[in-house]
Amino acid sequence: MCKQIVVIFLCVFSFQTNAQSFDFLKSDTSDMQKNLPSYLVVETKFMHGHHKTTGVDELQKTVETNPFNTFEFRIGWRGYGRKKWQQLHNFTTYGIALHHVAFRPYDNILGNPTSISLYIDYPLLNTRYFWLGIDLAFGPAFGFKPYDPETNTNQKAIGSKFNLLSQPNINLGFKVNKRFDIAFQAGLTHYSNGRMRTPNMGINLQGIGLKAVYNMKPFYKDGRDTSNLPDRPTNTKVFFTKA
Repeated sequence: MCKQIVVIFLCVFSFQTNAQSFDFLKSDTSDMQKNLPSYLVVETKFMHGHHKTTGVDELQKTVETNPFNTFEFRIGWRGYGRKKWQQLHNFTTYGIALHHVAFRPYDNILGNPTSISLYIDYPLLNTRYFWLGIDLAFGPAFGFKPYDPETNTNQKAIGSKFNLLSQPNINLGFKVNKRFDIAFQAGLTHYSNGRMRTPNMGINLQGIGLKAVYNMKPFYKDGRDTSNLPDRPTNTKVFFTKA
């Protein structure tokens, strides 16, 4: 299921790109408006969900019978429209995320993974009052208690301390005011080591959550005044329409 959502994400992104003219894409790294500022976004997220079973008996009796909680902090940069690709992709946000999962019980044979990932938040629709989008994160994860034939024999799901996180999500956000958004989120989280070490059953989580988004005031690197600028860019174009 996780792989299917990733494929859908990539197809959507490719369709949006292919819907534009070649001449537009050829110059999408050029400056459209050199007088536009930079723009930072800060997010915190809480997610609650359940495991997709690994088939490992001991985990099915303990961790997988209980829900998990996820805590995440993100800081990102959003294009304000200075580059053509920023408007082409509805002002995409990209940045760094710190992500921690707390299993129940917290003291368990699997561990409680923490990851530092790169993410991209891709709006499908962005209006004055709400926005709909998908995001995708990839990064290294640590904090697992790997299988060991002597000290951790019952944990037969994953054999490495360090693994790769992949996380697709769908978001529906509401603009509370010019700075602050609240968003509902549903998504999947997948941990794997790519079979670099066995066992590698993979850890799959599914959940729903709530996140708070703070849109910082636009700023110029040279300190110029931004009081006469809109607080954030808005584009009501749906992703599947042609330019």
